[in-house]
Amino acid sequence: MKRYLLYILYVVTSLIMACNSVPEGVEPEPKPEACAIGFGVADSGTRSIIINNVNDSNFRAKAFRVFAEHTPQGGTPTDVFNDVDVKYDGIYTGWNYDGAPKMWAEDGSYVFRGYWPSTTSLASATATTSSLVLEYSVKRDNDDLMVGYYTCPTRNPDKNGIPQYVGLEFYHALSGVRIALHVGKNAKASYRVKNVYFTSLIYINSLSYTQTVSAPIDFSYWSASSGVRSENDEFGVDRLREWRDGDEGVDGLVPSTINDEDPQYLYLPWQLMIPQSLLVTGSIHKPSVVVEIETTLDGSVHTSKKELVLPTPAGLDKWLPGKLYTYTISLRPEDFNITVQSVDWDRVNGVAPDLEF
Repeated sequence: MKRYLLYILYVVTSLIMACNSVPEGVEPEPKPEACAIGFGVADSGTRSIIINNVNDSNFRAKAFRVFAEHTPQGGTPTDVFNDVDVKYDGIYTGWNYDGAPKMWAEDGSYVFRGYWPSTTSLASATATTSSLVLEYSVKRDNDDLMVGYYTCPTRNPDKNGIPQYVGLEFYHALSGVRIALHVGKNAKASYRVKNVYFTSLIYINSLSYTQTVSAPIDFSYWSASSGVRSENDEFGVDRLREWRDGDEGVDGLVPSTINDEDPQYLYLPWQLMIPQSLLVTGSIHKPSVVVEIETTLDGSVHTSKKELVLPTPAGLDKWLPGKLYTYTISLRPEDFNITVQSVDWDRVNGVAPDLEF
């Protein structure tokens, strides 16, 4: 019996050695070490300059929230990050999240989704990497809002445990809007802006984002969700983003233009608006800006108020996310004239290149 057991042990040992044997002259492949999904900084400069009239304008001063799914080869997606805050610690270790590091899988692919700032409310209790609905109120908020989306294959976890990163680009979800006031050359009157406000705009709504591929350049993937709204939520006639003479230290006096080649403007602070259509038919009020101007001419002071329908940008009937719109109002004794110019948000180009996973 003892001899029989020894024989069995010999056979098993031989089989194990055969399975683990390596042909002569071929080096065995080292077993890859676990590799963490880390956050880092590509360079030391703050690359994301944002429009923010209330809080710190440094992107890194606030956390963003991240979601991620991993799909193994031939398998089903599973959560890797689910509603996790990622914060910048201000030192060389960069962006971090609480808890144990998440490790890259050895195969499959990943989908990442993030939005900034993490304090922005979700419209529903859940979000995924392919469906995200955020709450934003023009009456309540005036903070920048950005979203990031990225897909990639798994990183090769063979770097001796060094975290591997993948870039994530953030795109502006909102439209930036401002008013510029101008007086022509040799104006005989002086003009002071008393107050300015917008009206007949969507001011409480949700922004839905269901993009499942790389974000397009024109940012048209954002839209206001089409759920049931109260009467005041859709093209409400309330005063929105009202600015008064002296607010934020800005004097309402419109500078005079001496040389037409060097026109002077009074620029009011940027406002952040929900992307939306500006063409309205039927009995609903059209999106407008209301301006109250104090005019002084030959010692006589006269105050007038005008409501100017917001003209649409060339070839468009809406504000798009990731765009900046400047409405120039020319003040003249006989009337006011308004024009609009739109540009890409090229101060940041919709991207925060210092963010990496």
